Amino acid sequence: MRLRRRLRALLTRQTAIALTLLLVSSGAVWYLQRQSQVDFLDPHALQQAIQQWGWLGPVVYIALLTLAIVMFQIPNLPLAIAAGAIWGPFAAGCYSVIGGTLGALIAYFLGLTLGQSLFKATLGKIPFFSKRRSDRPMGWAIFVSRLLPIYPFDLISYGAGMSHVPLRIYLIATVLGMIPPTFLLTYLGDSLMTL
Repeated sequence: MRLRRRLRALLTRQTAIALTLLLVSSGAVWYLQRQSQVDFLDPHALQQAIQQWGWLGPVVYIALLTLAIVMFQIPNLPLAIAAGAIWGPFAAGCYSVIGGTLGALIAYFLGLTLGQSLFKATLGKIPFFSKRRSDRPMGWAIFVSRLLPIYPFDLISYGAGMSHVPLRIYLIATVLGMIPPTFLLTYLGDSLMTL
């Protein structure tokens, strides 16, 4: 009976949607890595591949960057450098912030949904750390981690969702922390790849 309740807690509509999103993302990454001839570590190859899409290039880039954040098999650094070379630092920076924010939100909701379901199924309850916990330090930690691109973007997003960081604080910290390094990378892409 106890196992049945735990399984029922795991199999909710939200969990099904989250798992479907995760499977679709995994399938898209697998398809891109197997079927395309693009080396995702080479900014020049990415630049050529994205430019082939013409006016749809920004949409393709935003989708790729979103996917790169949700599924960490695609590195996002070469994507930002290639974008800077294609559209210049300002437009590429804007596209990167949009794609980064979308990917971060999806990863946050996956962490929130799947994390809660996993805790409920394995522990029988969702752990709550403290009622007196302040969300400000978590916001600052997310902000600093976004400023320093050495921390794994996607894991921070999943972790923020699992630890119930309020969406408003998470989103503000993510976007504000993402802007400086994103525009720096697109500027570097514009400067280095056009030499």
